[in-house]
Amino acid sequence: MLKEVSSFHSDEPIYNARALSNLQSWDPYKPKEWPLKIKVRNVIVISTMTFLNQYGSSVFAPSIPRIAEQFQSSKTVVTLGATLYSFGILFGTLVCAPLSEQFGRRPVYLVGYSIFALLQIPIALSVNLEMFLIFRFFSGVFGSVGISNGSGTLADLFEKKDRGKYMIVYFTLLSLGPGIAPIISGFITQSSIGWRWEFWILLILSGVLVLSAFLLLKETYPPILNREKLEKTGHIGENEPVAKRFTGTELLKRWLVLLSMKKPLHMLITQPILICVAFTIGTIFGILNLVLMAFSQAWELLYNFSVGISGLMYISITLGLLMAVFIALPLNQKFYVHLLNQNHGESEPEFRLPMSILGCLLFEIGIVVFGWTAEYRVFWFVPLIGSTILGAGYIMTSNPLNMYVVDAYGIYSASASAAVKVLQLTCGAIFPLFAQSLYLRLGYGWGCTLLAFILLFCTVSLPLLFFYGKRVRNLEAFDPAKY
Repeated sequence: MLKEVSSFHSDEPIYNARALSNLQSWDPYKPKEWPLKIKVRNVIVISTMTFLNQYGSSVFAPSIPRIAEQFQSSKTVVTLGATLYSFGILFGTLVCAPLSEQFGRRPVYLVGYSIFALLQIPIALSVNLEMFLIFRFFSGVFGSVGISNGSGTLADLFEKKDRGKYMIVYFTLLSLGPGIAPIISGFITQSSIGWRWEFWILLILSGVLVLSAFLLLKETYPPILNREKLEKTGHIGENEPVAKRFTGTELLKRWLVLLSMKKPLHMLITQPILICVAFTIGTIFGILNLVLMAFSQAWELLYNFSVGISGLMYISITLGLLMAVFIALPLNQKFYVHLLNQNHGESEPEFRLPMSILGCLLFEIGIVVFGWTAEYRVFWFVPLIGSTILGAGYIMTSNPLNMYVVDAYGIYSASASAAVKVLQLTCGAIFPLFAQSLYLRLGYGWGCTLLAFILLFCTVSLPLLFFYGKRVRNLEAFDPAKY
């Protein structure tokens, strides 16, 4: 018996040493070295945040006529609910992205999204249109945390060569939200429970996600982690950035909100690459939002479909998004690796661009096919082909362009992405306001053709960036001290 006890104790140090070795096999202060399962948890939570945020942007699209009737207002004024939501995301992005570079990603995610979830309550309980619109704006502000910091978090977690497939997950969920929401909302609106349950459901989903975020999200921003390491151990590696810790008085003096807004805006007007990318993404996103707002009404007016069936037609756009995700984007990743090998293993951000050029062309073809076939009331399946192509073209354009920005600006990608979203969300907010008058005056055929030509004009910059982007970046290196 004594021998057995002695044997047990003699093995314990060996077991403990082995367990300690396993625990210390990765550096908790270096996100790129974390185990894959921890990285994936962060990606899933943040991607779902962006999905629900964008789900909220078009969640009431099929209900616009009913809300207008209940609040005794016009459809165009009710559409302000989407416009103010997008402006809220814009304002939140300008503030949240640089704040995450000051305080860390995790606190911004948790605080912002908790408030976003709670704001669905006053929206669902709105007694007049003014109350509905005001809380929609603030819902966009606080829900923007996933959009404003998602790209930066992925840059924190993954090397360039591994980043593509996880960026696909993130931007796909971001893009699927506006297409899926009206499918569900169409049947909710048609049912006896009414449009308010669109927001109760969003509250439930967001609440579950907030709990998951508190349990699963980890801090990923290297300067914040380096600061924690320095305060805990007293030393860090050479040339590793450290975020400065400000006192309350210093924070007040720096007027953080205004400073946060200044950084992305300054980058937007001084960085040629960001200007080109922002105009393209902004235009295609604005057109997509315009189509989403008018889509169900087109089926009701031109094909005499019910509200529920009209909402179901959004499946075509979602199908296009998914086809791009599972077919086009994996091909793009292979083409990226091919260009990488041809360049002797040297990665260049411009390798992301060819797919975006093809995506823009497909989007233009898709919207023209949808517009003219709907105008002449061709068999309903044919316009759906156009909207499917449109959905695929959007993903094939926005995903590679967003990855291009992340690759080009690295550790400062959160602010760079926020700069791009300034134009993206501005266009996304303004374009839907013209949906009613555009199609009323020009019809669906010429209206969609006009939108296609506007996007074609913006697309011209993409081939130029592919061939001359590296030269532009080398003319004057990005200097964060100027911002």
